[in-house]
Amino acid sequence: MAPMPPPCPRCTPAPMLWKDTTRAVPATPERWTWFCASCRRHWEPTAQEKLEFTHAP
Repeated sequence: MAPMPPPCPRCTPAPMLWKDTTRAVPATPERWTWFCASCRRHWEPTAQEKLEFTHAP
């Protein structure tokens, strides 16, 4: 089963964050951010989240 993304730390009720890969390129697949569709803010993933949510090319 796939891990669930974290909730937005700023919104109430807290929607789940989206993995925004618009800045990702094949040479650096770990370059992504969390995005909240409600407040439209971005957050850098933690090291653990990068391990958990990054897919190998």
